[in-house]
Amino acid sequence: MPVDAGHVTKTDDFTTIDGLLFAMYDTISGPAGVEPDWNRERSLFAPGGRLIPTRVGPDGQLRVQPLTVDEYIETRSPYLRENAFYEREVLRRVEQFGHVAHVFSIYESAETADGPAFVRGANLIQLIFTSGRWWIQSILWENDIEGARLPESFPAA
Repeated sequence: MPVDAGHVTKTDDFTTIDGLLFAMYDTISGPAGVEPDWNRERSLFAPGGRLIPTRVGPDGQLRVQPLTVDEYIETRSPYLRENAFYEREVLRRVEQFGHVAHVFSIYESAETADGPAFVRGANLIQLIFTSGRWWIQSILWENDIEGARLPESFPAA
């Protein structure tokens, strides 16, 4: 089931899980030559929040790279500024217990907002609701081109 977040606005960034996840994908998406709104990116994360990409190394071993929000911005800013990049959520599962939630979010990355995907993968997102709003505590992700395959329980998007 594709996710339809077309009704979400920037004012919803923090009040709902839908709004926060829309903002997460929207902030890093855009045309070449446009700097992402890094202040908005920072505002989505709880203090101490982490972004954790994974990659399979030449030896076949998984590499994990925990980044602070500022380290993520420093390492990804040149690519996102110089290249058209659109990441969109195509499927989501949310498990919530009280003030915490875990989101399994399938994404696609493309060079245009509605163009064909050049990669798919999964974001595993930990959220916390505190101080009257939702925050991202961490995002751990892996692309499906690196030997991982999306779970069969997630139908093809």
